[in-house]
Amino acid sequence: MTSERDDLVRAAFSPHATDEESRMHVARLAEYDAAHADPVAKPASAVEPASVAQPPGAVEPPPAVEQPPAGPRHRPRRRLRVTAVVVAVVAIAALAFIAGRQFENHAASEAAHRRTATQVALERESPIGAILARRRVSTDLPLGYESGATFPFPGDSYRLLYDAHPGAAATASRWRVWIGLGADDRQLCVSAAYDATRSLTSCLSSTQVYESTATVVSPLGAPPLAVQITRGAVTVNGSRVSP
Repeated sequence: MTSERDDLVRAAFSPHATDEESRMHVARLAEYDAAHADPVAKPASAVEPASVAQPPGAVEPPPAVEQPPAGPRHRPRRRLRVTAVVVAVVAIAALAFIAGRQFENHAASEAAHRRTATQVALERESPIGAILARRRVSTDLPLGYESGATFPFPGDSYRLLYDAHPGAAATASRWRVWIGLGADDRQLCVSAAYDATRSLTSCLSSTQVYESTATVVSPLGAPPLAVQITRGAVTVNGSRVSP
């Protein structure tokens, strides 16, 4: 029984257990403690002594009042109270443990998403940062995107990175590549379009864009396109993009 209880305790407080698993094991531990509390047998009833014949005219003494034994009568209640206290302490400890883990996870998540002033400065000084900071013109709107906050995917944050034939008409087929914000400022999306039917979009974390290397290639059946981003610098089909 000790081994089984130890297993339940380890499972309830394991750092690898999820919050739901911890609660389940705490409940099973409480049930185990309640089921294995030592019951105390009720004291046996006192055996009445054999009646003794009284002489004629003698007054029969009143029957003896049975006195409950001192001590054992209170043991079951005491042990139940002890068991309840143990279960309550285990439950409180488990809840505190779960709350602590949730706080640590939340703090770690916030730290992972928080950008330092140094990171922001490096992003702004990079080629992509300079491109995103420039004033928007009509060619910065990706093909198929709309402008304005009322649209589900507004292209106002996007800037043109690459145009295979800058002097061609807007409807002429050629690769054009844009970059802009994704879901928030921790995500950037690369949007490329050859024509109205052949396009692609790839969203990357800001860490990938500014601190690592990422590559975006054209889909099968489309003319070749290779966009390589290395620590905020962009190369498209072998040509380095300048701000």
